[in-house]
Amino acid sequence: MHVKINIFSRTGGEEQKFSSRGVLKAEGEAFSVFYGLDGDDCVLEYSGGVVTQRRSGHLTFVMQFAEGQKTECILSEKGHKFVFPVFTTLLGASLGEGGCSVTISYVQGEEAEPTELVFTAERERIQNERRAPRAR
Repeated sequence: MHVKINIFSRTGGEEQKFSSRGVLKAEGEAFSVFYGLDGDDCVLEYSGGVVTQRRSGHLTFVMQFAEGQKTECILSEKGHKFVFPVFTTLLGASLGEGGCSVTISYVQGEEAEPTELVFTAERERIQNERRAPRAR
């Protein structure tokens, strides 16, 4: 399904908001959202209590989140590769007829910088899409 994506992140005291459009594919309780951001290709995947976020293009990274688990972020930029630890303190994901949402709280890096991420993908209404008639 075509979706409108809103991403909110807070790292330390700095907040960022992004919007995009993409495609949501679901299979059972697992789902993937494919979208573009600043010219890069991105995908956010949820399966079995684990979220994986991938981005490729000018900025390339792979981050994996599992509540109560320490994982790594692998970041590549301009030929340089960086790896830093990520510890997920909270992970929530939901999938429904209208789209999906993911909420993650984690600490990252050696400084254990607190970060929050709220990702929503809501069904995008196509202009020519017909609305169901109202019940009388």
